[in-house]
Amino acid sequence: MGVFTWRLHLSTHHSVALSLLRGISLALSETSYDALLYARHPHEGGVEPTYFLDGRVDAVILAPGGLTEAGVASLAASGLPGVLLYEREAPGNLASVSIDNMGGVSAAMDHLVRLGHRRIGFVGPLYSRDFRERLAAYEHSLARHGLARQPRWVATDVTETDDVVADAVRCMIRAEEPPTALVAGNDGIALSVLAAARGLGLGVPGDLSVVGFDGSDAGRLANLTTIAQPAENVGATAARYVADLLGGRPGDQCRSELPVRFVARETTGPPAYV
Repeated sequence: MGVFTWRLHLSTHHSVALSLLRGISLALSETSYDALLYARHPHEGGVEPTYFLDGRVDAVILAPGGLTEAGVASLAASGLPGVLLYEREAPGNLASVSIDNMGGVSAAMDHLVRLGHRRIGFVGPLYSRDFRERLAAYEHSLARHGLARQPRWVATDVTETDDVVADAVRCMIRAEEPPTALVAGNDGIALSVLAAARGLGLGVPGDLSVVGFDGSDAGRLANLTTIAQPAENVGATAARYVADLLGGRPGDQCRSELPVRFVARETTGPPAYV
């Protein structure tokens, strides 16, 4: 079985990739299958179905960001059993495992509004459906609470690097009406937001509250308020679906959306001003 995931580095302890792989490994230990790891950063792109069709694997598990929609359709047409991670929609013969992005971000936004925040921004790229769902949940929550969406408080042309995130935060904070809270697309981005805010002399959460997404080890060590996702369970569910597909179960019977959990920590509090 082939596993296509994000490129792994020892420094990326804010990523859920290792938890995901741990879940896949644990579930595969219940079967006779082994895993072959493919790794590439989502921004590199260029991953087409032929990448997996050279006979080395009998099935694939695919993290988001590598395949285009056309590529997914081609993979489905090839007949190779596959599971799409963090994707709610999949062609009929492919399985999918997603998480409740809408519920998680909505819970975070409700928390910020209860604290008194009215100027809430969002920072995160849009290269996967997961990120796009998180942005949509943020916008839906603004409307639900009767809050205005201000384009200057939203940065989606970012990559997961400290410098790029710092530039985006700097532009927001220096605006005439800066946001008092930011929701980040994942914990890695949230940690970069924290570093940028503190570099600007801002108190967290006094001057700026910050929420991440993932529930990573690095976020826990930083006492980051976050939306914790069950990455290990995502991986385990995907691996079990591979066994089901190889056993003849139809892909459209292998669909799961797993719950997430909002975790309030020390990076959120009432705004110093509204």
